[in-house]
Amino acid sequence: EGRHYGDGCVEVEGATMSAPAALGQPGDYTMTFQYVSSDGHTLSETYAFTYAPTGDAVVSEGSTKQPACG
Repeated sequence: EGRHYGDGCVEVEGATMSAPAALGQPGDYTMTFQYVSSDGHTLSETYAFTYAPTGDAVVSEGSTKQPACG
């Protein structure tokens, strides 16, 4: 639905990138991310997944604005 989850801040450790996320209601999501390769080219990828929490998972409303990491 075009909503953004998480704060947009990415932690890089070696060859691994990670970012906290707070997802909304159960359903289908697509994560889109962009990074710069070692030769300076910008790359973008997407990852689709289905979120099906159990129990009392915390639900985020998300934001209509793209997050900007400070």
